[in-house]
Amino acid sequence: MLSLQNISAKEFLDMVARNAGNMEIIDVRGIWEYDFAKFPGAKYIPLPHIVADRQNASDSIDWTKDVVFVCRSGGRSEQAALLLGNFSKRDKAYNLEGGLKRVFEENPDVLEGERVKMEQYFF
Repeated sequence: MLSLQNISAKEFLDMVARNAGNMEIIDVRGIWEYDFAKFPGAKYIPLPHIVADRQNASDSIDWTKDVVFVCRSGGRSEQAALLLGNFSKRDKAYNLEGGLKRVFEENPDVLEGERVKMEQYFF
């Protein structure tokens, strides 16, 4: 069973700085949200795809790495991680508490996208 640990935006950014090559960041937002603001290198697996086919979604994740689920505010990413809990090949994953909104507040420059659109999306 997958143990899910919530991490703050600061912890997430520290983890990326220390260990980016050994992380699998899963973005579960809708496509229009993903187009507004992206975390570089994140894998896009929208929540509806996870709900529809958990096994296939799980198989597309590199569970040998530290897996971090992200969304706008942390709710959908937590739901996605819990849905995949029985299919994971690892006993631990992370949920970005407060989502990419908190990352934007902590350091907006780490996200890809138009600044004006990101500000409108997050606030």
